[in-house]
Amino acid sequence: MKLTPRKRTIVFAVLTAVTVVYMIAAWFITVSASDGRMCQGILITVHDTSEIHFVSPQELSAELGTLPQTARNTLLKDIDIDSLERVLNRFDKIERVNVNILTSGKILIDVWPMRPVARIFDSAGHSYYINRDGKRIVAAPGYFLDVPVVTGDFSPSFPATELFPLLDYLEANPEWGEAVSMIEARSPNDIVVVPVIRGHVINLGNTDNLPDKFNRLKLMYSKVMSAKGWDFYKEISVKWRGQVVGIRRNARERGPEYLKDELNDEEVNISTVELDGGKSTVQSEKPIPAARVRTDKAPEPHHRDSAAAKAPKTEKNNKNISQHSQSPLPDGRKEHNRH
Repeated sequence: MKLTPRKRTIVFAVLTAVTVVYMIAAWFITVSASDGRMCQGILITVHDTSEIHFVSPQELSAELGTLPQTARNTLLKDIDIDSLERVLNRFDKIERVNVNILTSGKILIDVWPMRPVARIFDSAGHSYYINRDGKRIVAAPGYFLDVPVVTGDFSPSFPATELFPLLDYLEANPEWGEAVSMIEARSPNDIVVVPVIRGHVINLGNTDNLPDKFNRLKLMYSKVMSAKGWDFYKEISVKWRGQVVGIRRNARERGPEYLKDELNDEEVNISTVELDGGKSTVQSEKPIPAARVRTDKAPEPHHRDSAAAKAPKTEKNNKNISQHSQSPLPDGRKEHNRH
């Protein structure tokens, strides 16, 4: 018999209602049956994929107090699984935990250990790891993880989690991630990267516009640092849009040199800051293409002897040199030119 669309709708609604009633009834029966059932034991599963095992089933068992020993003499209805989850979530080595009652009458505890994303050294001298949620785990001597190292004076207004955009960028760009040795958070707008190449540090400002900042840094490395040396500047700042500012290592060195060249029609303003007596002076020009051509070379120091040595040997100069050579000798005699 062929059902009309209206009859098919009615049949489907009846079957759905019967299924819902069956599930509700089965749930009530299960709950009623479990009220009188004894706990058959506790199973603890640790989902740990790292080489460093932060937590073991034995440690978790110790956190549960006497429950593992008394569970088999306890009714299931008397065990508060929500309370178990709250207790275990307070354990600093655990990132996530689920507690369920199995049909066999056993309690299953699934645990996911902490997955640190950075190691923090704060201004108070404390060292700890943090995960994505900012949860801390004390850095014990028994284990070590190869994660970014961050130093700084963190507070509720400036938590370490504000550096996550930078950590994510370094992880997504291994060529930069492998080049970074440490991150120093001086303030929210003065985040400094210490590269593996020793001799200078990099001031990123904040964590905004990171692709643009690292692109300017790449231009500075390829066009300037490769020519001047990796320790010519003690700090390179890309915190200001469209600029690269280099602070010289020695404030007494000669003035800033601006390097320019054509590179994909991109413009970068490279300026130098010299610190003198605690004051900083920024010298910059309009944005210019980065490169190896020196356009603002400071004059070399003037010395009388060096000037005479570099002077062209014209007849006039020879005469001046001859007159200068007739100066008194130590014994009072004069030396005459011999031709």
